[in-house]
Amino acid sequence: MPKKESEEYVKGCPGALYKSFYTKIEAQNFIDQQNIEIKDIINVWTDGYCKRNGLSDAIGSIGVFFGNNDSRNLSERLPGEQQTNNRAEIYAAIRALEICDKKENLIINTDSNYVIISRDVKKPKTNFDLVNRFNDLIKEREEKTYLKHVKGHSGIYGNEQADKLAYLGSKKPDVKLNLPECKNTIKDYFK
Repeated sequence: MPKKESEEYVKGCPGALYKSFYTKIEAQNFIDQQNIEIKDIINVWTDGYCKRNGLSDAIGSIGVFFGNNDSRNLSERLPGEQQTNNRAEIYAAIRALEICDKKENLIINTDSNYVIISRDVKKPKTNFDLVNRFNDLIKEREEKTYLKHVKGHSGIYGNEQADKLAYLGSKKPDVKLNLPECKNTIKDYFK
């Protein structure tokens, strides 16, 4: 893939890296080397869905996909009164972090730029509760956590499965939001 074309995949993702190769074999060799360096890594795909996004009667839901017939796969409604696609996307990543053992290396595959840019945000302008919970969970982990942006609706199996689970979650009953208290209060962020 030419450098210019590969830049398109990382545009809008601060800190993202890209690498171009002349042949498919070179690319596969690079991927294989990366997989050797980090052993015992868990790959999870997350997705959010919001029917009627932006309207007062919106319904948000999430999908978390670990693999076929994996008991950790989730299909849930987005809790709380605020129902938006961005909240659903980041809540899906939160649920993946909550499920995974803190002692396991983890790659969260997401088609959401919002999730990618929410990492390490100190003063989120929106979705304060979820962005802080997301970052707190990453900080609590003992092993590495990677966020990988994948192109949505492009035939990537794990992403397509997470998308299906997210849609199915919208058919489930409404739930209340019950997040643990954040380590910091809103007041602390505006000092």
